[in-house]
Amino acid sequence: MSTDLKSPDAPSTASRLSTWHMLRSEWIKLWSVRSTTTMLLVVVAILIGFGALAAAVSTGDVTAADGDGGPGRFATDPFSLVMTGSTFAVLLVGTLGALVGAREFTSGMMRTTVSAVPRRLALLGAKAVALTVALLPAVVAGVLGAFWVGMTILSNGGAETVTLATAGWAAVGTIAYLLGVGLLGLSLGFLFRSIAGSISTIIGGLLILPGIIGALLPDSWSPLLKYLPSNAASSFASVTVPTDMLSVGAGAAVFVAWLVVALSAAGYVFRRRDV
Repeated sequence: MSTDLKSPDAPSTASRLSTWHMLRSEWIKLWSVRSTTTMLLVVVAILIGFGALAAAVSTGDVTAADGDGGPGRFATDPFSLVMTGSTFAVLLVGTLGALVGAREFTSGMMRTTVSAVPRRLALLGAKAVALTVALLPAVVAGVLGAFWVGMTILSNGGAETVTLATAGWAAVGTIAYLLGVGLLGLSLGFLFRSIAGSISTIIGGLLILPGIIGALLPDSWSPLLKYLPSNAASSFASVTVPTDMLSVGAGAAVFVAWLVVALSAAGYVFRRRDV
């Protein structure tokens, strides 16, 4: 009489897949696309280049298109002046986030990814971490580079400058804002599952919508504008907080709330909807 001994089923690949393996996989996928490196380098170049150009125009080293130049041309604080490129960097950072979020849906690769990693919220978290870690060096280098180059130009031109000791928190706020924009783009990519739709939404929502709403809404509704993501960020990404904006703490809280809502919505939809 013999006994049929069955070997226990081998654990599936998905069950053995650790958080570290997920992070490593998303990191490899992120850098396997050549456009990632290109976009990050352009982010650094835009931040430093536009900051230097704005400082040069302000001091008169470069004449503006209307022939005007010299100290006082820009009615803004020195930090905001040298961070002029952050407006354009938002476009690229948001676009990169949207690409990371939507690319696998449009190509159909998300089915394979979900089969290997059934823990969908963990997968979303791994993508968010990989994107943030990839963005951080580029954003830090761009912001600090723009600050150093811009302040050097302003100082050589006899214009007002600020030190990093004074503008340190504003620099940190600018870095945090750009990183947050990347996560917003990622969330929209998961929500819309369309590269074009998520890119147009992140750009329109941050750069175009505030102006349109401000023009259409009655004056009594204008206080609502300060709660939009880009306006909330202006309170903690500036040395001088605009009088019509939220305080630094309130602005940071509102921006974090936008991030939490966006990522939560992306996670909910990702879990509930088939890929």
